[in-house]
Amino acid sequence: MSPLQGIIEYDPSELVITVWAGTPIRHVIDVLAEQGQGLLFEPPQFQDQGSIGGMLACGLAGPARAYWGGVRDYVLGVKLLRHDGEVLHFGGTVMKNVAGFDVSRHWVGSMGRFGPLLAASLKVYPLPKHTVSVRLHQDQASFLALIESLSARPVPLSASAWFNHETTLRLAGSEALLEEHVRALGPEATRLEEVSATQFWRQLRDHRHAFLADHTDLVRLSVPHHTPVLSSDSALLEWGGALRYVRRRDIDAAFLATLAQWGGTVTPWPCDLSVETAALDPTLNRLTAGLRRVYDPSQLYNPTRPVDPWKRD
Repeated sequence: MSPLQGIIEYDPSELVITVWAGTPIRHVIDVLAEQGQGLLFEPPQFQDQGSIGGMLACGLAGPARAYWGGVRDYVLGVKLLRHDGEVLHFGGTVMKNVAGFDVSRHWVGSMGRFGPLLAASLKVYPLPKHTVSVRLHQDQASFLALIESLSARPVPLSASAWFNHETTLRLAGSEALLEEHVRALGPEATRLEEVSATQFWRQLRDHRHAFLADHTDLVRLSVPHHTPVLSSDSALLEWGGALRYVRRRDIDAAFLATLAQWGGTVTPWPCDLSVETAALDPTLNRLTAGLRRVYDPSQLYNPTRPVDPWKRD
């Protein structure tokens, strides 16, 4: 889809942008930023190589996902190529345009299994005027307890992470409000310099954090944020504890029992194409197989692809 690049339509006052699938994410974000707007779920850009079509196909979101929504929450409409060459349009360019089955969002995280995406219309939102990031030294259990406490109050969190006995929080809002919430975190909360904070959150967004750089021994967990500590300190947590990366060696019987109790998924990191479809959620498998029969009855597109290897949400 790389030849399909460019912005088809963008009216900042309507908070909607329509772009071709091959358009680089970086280009779209730069254009939106000129108007003080953005894609608040912070899609990974992968050294500026990521495209809008790839963003939707993978369904991956960045540090703000738990607070400002995921990829599918921003999709208004899509243009698709059917197996027989017909171009289909689903959804539209307004926020209240869905009547009946919301087809356009099926393509988020589909990894191309339902057919090529040609273009998409996306919601955009104003960027926060001010942000501040702070860091606290605490163990994993204390991080989870802090997030639970902050979630019960109107604290304007926009990102949270824990690694190596350090909790990092990002708050967004007015300067006066941010100062008030930083003080409420106590004297142990250290404010990060803007450059350091930006680098940290971008590393997490683009999966360039040092812990994620070692792809040989990691699994990705998607769990309720209030799930208790599952692994040793060799872990990286995001999204208030709802997204966790751990070492494979930490997964034992007790780990799996706790995971089963609280609910969640475990998948290799990065995506492991050797995972058999039958080993995944049978309900998801059945539903996806039905959608594939409708969208791609000839089974032209990724016919051997596992149902949901990313387990994003």
